[in-house]
Amino acid sequence: MKIAIPTDDGFTIDESFESAKGFLVTTFESGQIRKQELRKQLKATAALSAAISDQTLADCDTFIVRNIEAQQLKNLELQNKVVIKTKGILIAEELMSYIHYIAQKESDTCCCP
Repeated sequence: MKIAIPTDDGFTIDESFESAKGFLVTTFESGQIRKQELRKQLKATAALSAAISDQTLADCDTFIVRNIEAQQLKNLELQNKVVIKTKGILIAEELMSYIHYIAQKESDTCCCP
C-alpha cells in the first residue's frame, strides 16, 4: 500500500492538496514502513488529476488530506483511491494513526475456518 500526503516540507500536511509543492509517499507492507519518498509536483500549480495521470501519484492507494475540493474527491473515488480527511497537521502523527487503524482492521478480520 502506498499512502500520499500533500506537503511542502515533508513534516506537515499542506492545507491544500492543490497548492502543495509535493507529496510524501509512504510504502507500507507487511505491517512495516518500507520506504518514504518526497515526490515533487512537476508544476507548481499542477492539479491533482494531472498528478495522478502523469504517474506522479498513480501508484498510490490512499491519500491523507486536510482539505480537498469535491471534484478532486470524486475523481479519486472514481479511480478507487481511499481518501482520509484529517484535521491534524503533523504527518508522522496522522500517518501512524492511519497505519494503526489498518493494523487493527486487519487483526479484527477473522481468518479461522
